[in-house]
Amino acid sequence: MYDVSISSEVMDETRLFRALQGISNRSLALLTSLYIANDFFLPDGYIESHINQVPDIPIMIVYGKKDAVTDSLVVLRLHALLLDSQLTLVNAGHGSLDMFNAIRESVAKFSKL
Repeated sequence: MYDVSISSEVMDETRLFRALQGISNRSLALLTSLYIANDFFLPDGYIESHINQVPDIPIMIVYGKKDAVTDSLVVLRLHALLLDSQLTLVNAGHGSLDMFNAIRESVAKFSKL
């Protein structure tokens, strides 16, 4: 539920902290662990085998160099499969405030293309 509330709107630092206030760290850790333990509920190779279903639209991939969750090789493979994708590397970790800000900036630049 916290993923939906955070990702469904543009978040600044105040709104982000307000959204997370009522959720304990333990709850977030358990939810994250559930997704990781179940390979994010996607079978191996699912994205690669369904990549042809992605419409021919501009795609932006933003990856944090400090991301301890998503392997950089997965990101590079995805970028290679999506021929018209734009890969932006940022100096941030997975889910960090720096990452949210970098995504917001990248979307603003990308939408002007």
